[in-house]
Amino acid sequence: LSGIDLIRYLKKTKSFADIPVILTTSCCDNNTVFQCAKLGVSNIITKPFSEEIILEKIQKLLSDIKRTILIVDDEKDILETMEFIFEAENFRVVTASSAEQALEVINRYNVHAVISDVLLPGISGFDLMIKVKQKDKKLPVILITGYDGKNVSEDSRAAEADGIYKKPFDNRILVDRLREVWGEVGSGSRNTA
Repeated sequence: LSGIDLIRYLKKTKSFADIPVILTTSCCDNNTVFQCAKLGVSNIITKPFSEEIILEKIQKLLSDIKRTILIVDDEKDILETMEFIFEAENFRVVTASSAEQALEVINRYNVHAVISDVLLPGISGFDLMIKVKQKDKKLPVILITGYDGKNVSEDSRAAEADGIYKKPFDNRILVDRLREVWGEVGSGSRNTA
């Protein structure tokens, strides 16, 4: 299996498609560069190379990676506002206006977290969370609601949520909670409305 064939496989496989790739090669001809660009290779390093060069390229890639957040709400204004907020925080955002659309998005994209309204047309945010957790128990799901957060958090299904917040909520708290569940800040207790 050549490096190019491996890259083709990675880019076709949903769970690997967004992984940045650095190709190391002893032959960097125009054909190789063209194939790599077409496949979405992040960088090409010609052999021999120093440890410092590869570490520098890796650190640059890691600093540029954006996590993808799926936001689910049937209110267009809320979707647009949250999309703006999370994009300003350097996240990639995809949106859905129903749980059914959200499940389609999850099947198509490599999503790193789901933020969903509790009350949705058709399947509720709680039931969406259960379906998501059945597929990937580690995928963070945060619920938001316009109803009394205490009553919602007492629902037996709420225990699986990675957070429940009452609208309107402090945007900074939601962003911080996501970073916390990803292990990017010190761990603390689960936040609820």
